[in-house]
Amino acid sequence: MSKQNGELRTCDRCGNTQFFKCTGEKERDGGYTRWNTFEDAVGWDYNREVGDMCPNCSAEYKDKFEKFLSEFKNDK
Repeated sequence: MSKQNGELRTCDRCGNTQFFKCTGEKERDGGYTRWNTFEDAVGWDYNREVGDMCPNCSAEYKDKFEKFLSEFKNDK
């Protein structure tokens, strides 16, 4: 049996999940405050209204938002 420390992210839109391995630990104030560091979550974004988004949903969201802004600006 083996064990891997890490962070499992789940897209709040489509449910896609991805595991990011723990890369180490950092500390401050003489070791009283400690936290883990993880692999970079390239492409993953957080949006206040949607939550965590995987790279596919994030790209789709950005495209739709840019299209909305373009149409909104041209409606004047």
